[in-house]
Amino acid sequence: GNPRNEFLATTKRYKNFVLRLEYRLVGTEGFVNGGVQFRSVRVTQPPNEMSGYQADIGAGYSGSLYDESRRKKFLAEASDAEKLKASLKPDGWNELVVRCVGPRIQIWVNGVATVEYTEADAQIARTGILGLQIHGGPPAEASYRITSSGASAFLRPIYKNAAEERATVYSRGKAGETTLEELAREAERAGLSDTVVINS
Repeated sequence: GNPRNEFLATTKRYKNFVLRLEYRLVGTEGFVNGGVQFRSVRVTQPPNEMSGYQADIGAGYSGSLYDESRRKKFLAEASDAEKLKASLKPDGWNELVVRCVGPRIQIWVNGVATVEYTEADAQIARTGILGLQIHGGPPAEASYRITSSGASAFLRPIYKNAAEERATVYSRGKAGETTLEELAREAERAGLSDTVVINS
């Protein structure tokens, strides 16, 4: 087991987007849990942690919205609990979708809408990095992978309008960066659909 939370995180920051992936949690003892961080940051104390929104998974919290290391509470608990429970595949792959546009956050698990949340605090950041978590505790394994929809559906940015998209693509081009869509296409061409596994 692992006495603390662990995260794999991006270095790029994302603002408005749709994130679509599949996860699998394996463990038979204690608190088996993970989550997907978004609009988050790395923290220095403790250095293993992240702070920000988390789409929670496992231990009865799948599909809920938690504020990791910041407000340290659930901002919205998963709705339609019976339908969600019936859709979950214990020890199998489950689909998680997170959609962020401005202050609005939506979460789906296996096609079941679980969270519809609007952030009321204008001081809370609406941009940040992404992270994959395995919760500290007994021996467990959290796996994450790109969905069967393919890499092009893994992470899609959302722009207010065509002008914002052109400006964003132009600024990234000047900085020598590629767009998310280009990265996704490159990953798909390269067959990069490997599963990410985090053990505790």
